[in-house]
Amino acid sequence: MAGASVIGVSMDSGGVQDPPCSPQAITDRLRLDSSRNSHVVERFMEHVFLADVLEELWIRRGRPAMVAHSEVDATGFDLAIQAIDEDAGHVLTTSVQLKATLRGNNNPVKLNPKLWNHERGCLVWIRYWVQPDCTLGRTYLWHRCQRRPSDGAEVDATGVVLRHQETKGGDRIRVGGSNCEEVRSAELADLLFS
Repeated sequence: MAGASVIGVSMDSGGVQDPPCSPQAITDRLRLDSSRNSHVVERFMEHVFLADVLEELWIRRGRPAMVAHSEVDATGFDLAIQAIDEDAGHVLTTSVQLKATLRGNNNPVKLNPKLWNHERGCLVWIRYWVQPDCTLGRTYLWHRCQRRPSDGAEVDATGVVLRHQETKGGDRIRVGGSNCEEVRSAELADLLFS
């Protein structure tokens, strides 16, 4: 494919051109691609997330899992992940809205309010960076999107105000990093399916 670009690496009929391995150069490319080709970066980070979670579930815990993708943001989530606990004899399904930003970007993320309608809805926010050895570093921020059951207030369990903010894409709810818990992938698997 002449002239195609995948995450800032250009390809021509001669094959893939290796970019220079400089953390700053790669970070600059990711930043540029995040603004120009945000869908490509989001899909890449989705694969990173799924690799981490499925490795934890399948390899370390021996729990089969299935993944379904939402093609549009009409229901508030990107992925439905179903984990099977054969010992307990039950299946848990978690609706996940993924967000990914370069580390240092502390702007709140905007979520579809319908995510709070799912019994096991959550935000998984990936903050990523390029490490000195040119590999991808990442931390996961997790937020359970759950309404307070007591008074029906428009506040979720961690204090996120569920006021809708009208945007180009419809109503959205803003969630900041202070409303999230930073976790490793093993802890994330526990939170997704506990």
